[in-house]
Amino acid sequence: MNERGGDANGRGAVPEKTSEPPPSKVEALDGSNYEEWSGRMRSAFKRYKLLKIAVGEEKMPEEGEARERWIEKSAVLFDLILQSQQRQQRQRQLQEEMQLHQLMGIGGYVCLLGGGAVSWRGKKQNEVGLSSCETEYMALHHGVKEVVWLRRLLEELGVGQEEPTVVFCDNESAVKLVKNACLHGLTKHIRPKWHWVRRFLDKEVRLEIVKTHQQAADIFTKRLAEADHWKGMKLAGMSVH
Repeated sequence: MNERGGDANGRGAVPEKTSEPPPSKVEALDGSNYEEWSGRMRSAFKRYKLLKIAVGEEKMPEEGEARERWIEKSAVLFDLILQSQQRQQRQRQLQEEMQLHQLMGIGGYVCLLGGGAVSWRGKKQNEVGLSSCETEYMALHHGVKEVVWLRRLLEELGVGQEEPTVVFCDNESAVKLVKNACLHGLTKHIRPKWHWVRRFLDKEVRLEIVKTHQQAADIFTKRLAEADHWKGMKLAGMSVH
């Protein structure tokens, strides 16, 4: 800081007035906060005549080199603002997708043949179930679809099954919904494709209710304790060698 001594009348030191130099560079911003970013941009460039024009503090030059420079600077500023807005929009879309993804349940099944697992699945469902019954109903759809495909495959291999294949489900409401094609306030919104299971009921598939701790498919859909996980693997005919 520069200081001057007292004047002839003995008054104290008077600071020397100096003009602030223009900023040598602009701090890089990530654009995550548009309002803060825009304000800091205005503050950083307000001493430059061309960018004063860009932010509306002065009139645009009529013609010549100043006008061309103003157009170039304005294009850069507009592009930066547009990129910031697009980045914010993508972030909002990503947050919405993540929230929706967290609401989706995990459906899974395991198909046994001769006491061993031959097909299994554990995957996030593509739709949000409004209840555990609806979530299990959608998972039941995928399980029965796999069973029907395996029956077709075995039939082509010459070892077709005459009796319906037993499918175990640990949600009693979902099983009742398959067996009883009723429409009421809690189920009328379910999409028609999930009712495809009813076509094969008692013909190629027979549904039975099983207790949760005896459901082998839980190892693909839930975070189980170690003892329950090993029990589920044993029910699915799996072992570690």
